[in-house]
Amino acid sequence: MRKTKHLNGFRVRHLSVFPPPPSSSSVLIWLQKENQTITKINTDTVPEDMSPEELHQTVCSLMMYTSETANVDTPLCQGCYNALTWGRSGLNEQLNQLQADITVHVEQHRQLQLEDMLAEERGRHCDSELRRLSEEEQRLNEEIEEIEREERLLSDSIREKEEEHARITNDKNILWTKLNELAVDETNLNEQRENLINTLSMDDVERQRLCKTNMLNESFHIWCDGHFGTINKLRLGKLVSQPVDHNEMNAAWGYCAQLLVLLLSKWKVSTSRYQVHPMGNFSTVRKHGSKQHYELWAGATGLWASARYDNGMAGFLCCVDELCRHCLSRIPPGGSIPFNMNEDRISNYSIRLTSHGQSDENWTKALKCMLINLKWVISMTAAHLP
Repeated sequence: MRKTKHLNGFRVRHLSVFPPPPSSSSVLIWLQKENQTITKINTDTVPEDMSPEELHQTVCSLMMYTSETANVDTPLCQGCYNALTWGRSGLNEQLNQLQADITVHVEQHRQLQLEDMLAEERGRHCDSELRRLSEEEQRLNEEIEEIEREERLLSDSIREKEEEHARITNDKNILWTKLNELAVDETNLNEQRENLINTLSMDDVERQRLCKTNMLNESFHIWCDGHFGTINKLRLGKLVSQPVDHNEMNAAWGYCAQLLVLLLSKWKVSTSRYQVHPMGNFSTVRKHGSKQHYELWAGATGLWASARYDNGMAGFLCCVDELCRHCLSRIPPGGSIPFNMNEDRISNYSIRLTSHGQSDENWTKALKCMLINLKWVISMTAAHLP
């Protein structure tokens, strides 16, 4: 028969202080209040290290809980008692597990909230970054447009520069061609210049030589050949021992006439009485105011031929006398004519061939003295006239 005892205000149907060792099976405890199921507890075996005091305290706590929450007195069997006394450890483990799960869930919830906050912050940051990137994209697009515009301008400029470069290259090639042509021309001109310099040098040497050369003396070379005076190797005069052909003497008189005319022209002398007409072997002398011509050549025929020949030689000597006197007046004082002349005489020799007491030897000497006077005039001309 079950006995009812009171323990700390609880009504306990059965109490065993030292229960038998708990079984390994689970105990179900049903607590009913107003015919409704309040809770269902799955308990495991009581741990072996639980002391009797702890077991007693646990039982008291359970009895208090059941007395306060249920109005129905329910008998407690040995199995329930074992479940109540030996299931606390499993409940604690479940509680600890639940608390750990709650802690994990709370931490996860907190982390999720933090992640949400971070996601929100990242979203705001992303929105700001998106706006910044949009603005940056717009700015970059504007810069790209500006760069494209500059690129087009640069392309146009490069094309213009390339065209200008091609034009300049063409002009440069043309200039180089012209330069080469000018270089060739310069080389040719330098060669011509060198040739001209050499020619001028030779011409200058020749000019100096010619300046030192008396052209009248070269053209009309007066010299002596024994008793004869000669002009260009032609003798004037005659000797019994050395007869001279008329043609040789006439040619000599032609040279003498030509020389006299040239000397009169260079000294700018106008004769007052006679005028000489050089005509080669047939030169003549004409008296001013008269149409009469006197032969200056031998071998003429006809009446008075010898007289005309003598008058021609006398007129020629008068012209030589006027020329010598003019030269003497133009040269510095101290000079003198080699042989004095007076009318038809020179150094007391008559120029006439047929004069009284004339001999071939004296006539030859007179002609030789006349040629010497002409040579003196040539030397004065070279010394005092340009």
